[in-house]
Amino acid sequence: MKKPLSVTILILASACVATKTIAPTQGALPFLQQEVPGITLETADKGYVLYKDKCGACHRLHSPSEYTISKWEQNLIEMYPKAKVANEEEKQLIRNYLFSLSK
Repeated sequence: MKKPLSVTILILASACVATKTIAPTQGALPFLQQEVPGITLETADKGYVLYKDKCGACHRLHSPSEYTISKWEQNLIEMYPKAKVANEEEKQLIRNYLFSLSK
């Protein structure tokens, strides 16, 4: 059964809104730095973009607050090879972004 066009548009719009809500903001910087001392808005944003591009290419993006740091660490070890993230700098950027907003 075909979905009406309005349902498809609503689903796509919801996905875009959900992705934007996890982008780092200037106002969140003090909170980010509590979890990852030394993180900057620039490096958090780079981590977010990498997370969105690498991980979102295969599945829906999980909110960083969905998991604890230890659970993210487990997930990342498993997912880096699948997402073809081999560069240590990119791994660190993604890790810091997710850790800074984890629960």
